[in-house]
Amino acid sequence: MVPAINRQRRDDGLMTPPLPKSDQPADRMLGPLLAIGRAPLVDFLWMRASKLKEEGRYFDAYQLAELIGRLQPRFAAVWAFNAWNMAYNISVSLRTPEERWRWVWNGIVLLRDQGIPRNPRNVGMYKELAWIFFHKIGDYMDDYHLYYKLQLALSMEDILGRGANADYEGLAAAPSTWRELVADADVAALVGTFRREIKENLEDPGVYLGLLNNPKPSRELTELLNDPKTADARRRIELFWRAKRLREEAKLDPVRIVELRRVFGPLDFRTADANALYWANFGTAISIGNRLALDIDKLNTDRIEVYCLQTLFRRGRLVMPPRDDPGAYPMLLPDVRFADVMRKAFLAVSANYPKQPGQGPVHENFKSAFINFMREAILRFNEAGDLKKSHEYFDWLAKNYPDDYNEKGYDHFIGKMWLNVQDFTQLRDVQNRMMSALATGVQLIAYGQPNDGATYIAFAKRMHAQYEKSQNNDRYRLRPFNEMYEYVVHEMGARMPPDAYERVLKATGFKATTHAIRTTQPAA
Repeated sequence: MVPAINRQRRDDGLMTPPLPKSDQPADRMLGPLLAIGRAPLVDFLWMRASKLKEEGRYFDAYQLAELIGRLQPRFAAVWAFNAWNMAYNISVSLRTPEERWRWVWNGIVLLRDQGIPRNPRNVGMYKELAWIFFHKIGDYMDDYHLYYKLQLALSMEDILGRGANADYEGLAAAPSTWRELVADADVAALVGTFRREIKENLEDPGVYLGLLNNPKPSRELTELLNDPKTADARRRIELFWRAKRLREEAKLDPVRIVELRRVFGPLDFRTADANALYWANFGTAISIGNRLALDIDKLNTDRIEVYCLQTLFRRGRLVMPPRDDPGAYPMLLPDVRFADVMRKAFLAVSANYPKQPGQGPVHENFKSAFINFMREAILRFNEAGDLKKSHEYFDWLAKNYPDDYNEKGYDHFIGKMWLNVQDFTQLRDVQNRMMSALATGVQLIAYGQPNDGATYIAFAKRMHAQYEKSQNNDRYRLRPFNEMYEYVVHEMGARMPPDAYERVLKATGFKATTHAIRTTQPAA
């Protein structure tokens, strides 16, 4: 009966993978003794780790945390606590962003690379990992959150390549072994060419991607990397190594990423929220078959998934700073491409609840949150210049949920969402909002994104025109739009590197001011 029982245990997910050799008793000191003395030893190590942390001996505390994990590999709370301790408690006790980021990342790696492989069906582990990505890196609670966002984006760009348009489908289709890759005759020939002409073995990890990133390539390497006849073979080799690094270093499955992007939209894995959504969704999938009537860890993991979608809609568009401005941080902008996903999610979850008399398309439990989301989506589409989509969302909302906001038409709604200013306090608010939009547009131009910058500037111009049209009192009128625009350009130019300022001046057509030029020139 044992083989049949084991098959059933495996099919029902009741079997855990074998422990790594480093966790097996034969490799531990005093293995037989630990059978009876593990509990007091672990207690002692916990107290010792806490003492080391209080003394500021963080690396020693980290090593003890790993040892505790090896002694209690199936106790998920141990991994969760140690990861939390590193990412939150130890990190905030340090002063520099570099030191803090090291410990935030240590906590992620401990959970992702050690805790989850030892407890692959424990939903709570996935929830904890998703939360560190979502809250510690993706949110704004930590003083150095922008530094964390930059470091995560740089590490993912090192794996995926620069820019937001990584070829995830190509990564998913890439072969998983070198033997499969070189079975292609063109790839094998190119590997031989590199070995013969520049003495580089493309089979060694890091070699080919290092050659692609070489800032000063030799003439021979430049010719090899620009030969149009080998473009397809070069791309296959690049995708192979990037996919391998994605699986082994980031522990992200490119096949799963493609499926998530199909369901949820254009996830950018340089962002913390996309990584959080990956692990939260993974945890939800792992929990399928759980017979508990209420699994609180699964419920919280589902909530994180929804939070991630909301955050991706509000700030899921990441724009990296130019490489000539090393002190700058990424920009996080609203991404209206996730609006349709959010609307479908609200409608889908409503279908799971009994319909009540007089209820609209969304259940009463979610009605308030849904209306707020729709209002924000209408405004975000307007800001992005997609007026057709903005009107579509407005018409749907006005038809299904008429209220004081939308009863007088689209223009009145937009004005109300811009605070529909009528007194000095509201004038200040609208002026600040408009100046903020101009500043975002100018910064995008400086970051090498002129089209996106033009969108925000056009939005500020529409806001200016809408406000001026609604005012009869000269006391509350704004300065002319071009004056405000030029003021923002020059004020921001004073804090930009010279190259970035030149890009802005070229795009806007304004002349440089003495103040801005003097401030941006390097000291003699």
